[in-house]
Amino acid sequence: MAAIEAAATGDDERWHEALRLAVEKGLRPIAVDALEGLAVAAARREHWTDCLRLFAAADRLREETGYRWRFRFEREVVEPARGAAAAALGTDAEQAAAEAALEWHEAAAYAARARGRRQRPRYGWDSLTPTELQVAELVAEGHTNPQIAQRLLMGRATVKSHLEHVFTKLAVSSRAQLAAVVVRQRQP
Repeated sequence: MAAIEAAATGDDERWHEALRLAVEKGLRPIAVDALEGLAVAAARREHWTDCLRLFAAADRLREETGYRWRFRFEREVVEPARGAAAAALGTDAEQAAAEAALEWHEAAAYAARARGRRQRPRYGWDSLTPTELQVAELVAEGHTNPQIAQRLLMGRATVKSHLEHVFTKLAVSSRAQLAAVVVRQRQP
């Protein structure tokens, strides 16, 4: 029911609910539709990397299942969203899609992490996304990029990208400086 409502309304929350149920019940075709619906939603918010990653995960699952069905109204939003994301990211589009060839359970976890992003400041501790905060905490604990990637179910290049964003937002240039900022933030 959630997938039908989401397809009819484009409601992100219903797509998230459909994806959660698909994972819980092992309904891979519903997961394909939900991942594509969430990719279109990401494009509407101009979250281009998320958009392409979700599409890539849906494509992988389509390939694995042989699921080809798509309503006309779905086709009319999927391809323009994919095209807009590719155009916006330019040469980075291929890397974003390649990183996202995730197994569908990993893709669902990724979609959940990307959920609920809000407007936040551009710089400083409060500007960090939940995933950037996790990466910063793990760096402060001494984890390497490959260890962080494995722990957070993302590619190494994605970890590197998150770290670059964290470094820029916090105006630091090393892992040691980042660790010092994290320690200061932990203090009352």
